[in-house]
Amino acid sequence: MNYFYAKLTSRLPQSDLKNKRVLLRADCNVPISKGLIKNDFRLRALLPTLRFIIEKKGRIVIATHLGRPKKQEPEFSTRQLIPWFEKNNLHLEFAQTIDEAKKSTAQIVLLENLRFFAGELNNDADFAKALASCGDYYVCDAFGTVHRNHASLTQTPLYFSPQYRTIGFLIEREIKALNKLLDNPAQPFLVLLGGNKIETKLPLIKSLLEQDASIFLLPALVFTFLAAQNKEAGKSLIDENELAAAKKLLDDKKTKEKLLFPIDYLIADNDANGQLSFFKADTFPADGYGISVGPETVSLVTQKIASARSIFFNAAVGFKERPETLLPINKILSALAQSNAYTVIGGGDSVEYAFDAGVAEQIKFLSTGGGAALAYLSKADLPGLDPFITQSGKS
Repeated sequence: MNYFYAKLTSRLPQSDLKNKRVLLRADCNVPISKGLIKNDFRLRALLPTLRFIIEKKGRIVIATHLGRPKKQEPEFSTRQLIPWFEKNNLHLEFAQTIDEAKKSTAQIVLLENLRFFAGELNNDADFAKALASCGDYYVCDAFGTVHRNHASLTQTPLYFSPQYRTIGFLIEREIKALNKLLDNPAQPFLVLLGGNKIETKLPLIKSLLEQDASIFLLPALVFTFLAAQNKEAGKSLIDENELAAAKKLLDDKKTKEKLLFPIDYLIADNDANGQLSFFKADTFPADGYGISVGPETVSLVTQKIASARSIFFNAAVGFKERPETLLPINKILSALAQSNAYTVIGGGDSVEYAFDAGVAEQIKFLSTGGGAALAYLSKADLPGLDPFITQSGKS
């Protein structure tokens, strides 16, 4: 595989961490409501790295962001994570500032939300240097954010010599799992792709088509492709800025044969809150708002899943506030769970759907990254991984 991140592995096992401070850039960005963690999947995925460092007698400063705060708002403070760590026998000290983190002698220190510091999103060199002073080693295990060009990810590691910076076990697992979809995936290779943000999906489609994937387009993504063919999509969500790019893909005969479309839809009357009905694709109403797929499409997708040997799913389809709209995608997720194929779900919302549907444990690999997983499979540049490869490795 000629992909410059594909061979990255963690050097933690070869590192002498005894009595050393390890600055661990983690991704503890979990959904929290009224101070309670709704899903701790990302935190649990971090445990192997945390426990390894502790076993090797290292001291840890955990640096993470939480949400998208506009200011130092209490509901985005990483203090809310403390009970989870304590519950998992990871006793820690909270540091509101970098100076507090540096002075602490605790085995584990949890730093306040990185996005409370202006220098993080501004990619400020002084902030990156100050953050680096918290550790003798730098370990990045924040796969969900490696597609971001933020100070703690791209500049801070450069203040450590190459032998003192590495990825953690979480990122190593992500790379190995996603590589199976990039390096001669077992055929037939089926991709189920939906949701919005089509600008992030088009590069992914192009990359996966190179792996001879068949890509089943689901709402809301599919509606832009319908519009690009001058087919009726009613009042559905359409990205006008990406119509030309979608049309270009469809104009390629070989590509078009690999793009699969629903044969019926679950459609709301006039807008997302309207009365729900099923319509065949060729009878899509002009005042309809596409929500999900219909029973015939569910049956077709289920058949495709049964015959596939590799499957990638990124399709948060339906609205949680309207549970009845989730029934089609839950049936597809159930079929995915029963499949013998190598199954991967990428995308924060898509993983959450799998947990809500009660099938997460039966999926072969759940990625902690949303945009990062899509970017990796698109073979895009991932700034947060660049510090761990040589320049000659990027070709």
